[in-house]
Amino acid sequence: MSDTGMKWYVLRTISGQEHKTKTYIEKDMAHAGMSDLVGRVVIPMEKVVQVRNGKKVIKEKTRTPGYMYVEAVLSGEVSHMIKNLPNVVGFLSNVKGGTKAAPAAAATAIPHRLRHDRHLLIAAAIHAPAR
Repeated sequence: MSDTGMKWYVLRTISGQEHKTKTYIEKDMAHAGMSDLVGRVVIPMEKVVQVRNGKKVIKEKTRTPGYMYVEAVLSGEVSHMIKNLPNVVGFLSNVKGGTKAAPAAAATAIPHRLRHDRHLLIAAAIHAPAR
């Protein structure tokens, strides 16, 4: 978590539309002049090794389909703008049916975990056993 007051939130999206949603968030926040209130938008990905026609093919898949992490200051119009973007279902909250977004429980661990997982997944993809 940075000293600018940004916190990590889990954003629910339509499954398979995570990359489009990330682009919408980045473009709309920049267009509205609010890009300083939204930090990183992260889609957890993993590399999967598949064998097709006897060849190894490395493919990236979304680790948690329908979910992404957004680092932001959810004050004023920011949460309203993000929730009203196409393909966005809403923020994950602590209460069922809740309208207020809750910061991710392990917010301080998210950036470290993403860096750590990325290195492990790349190593696993390189050293995957042949089938």
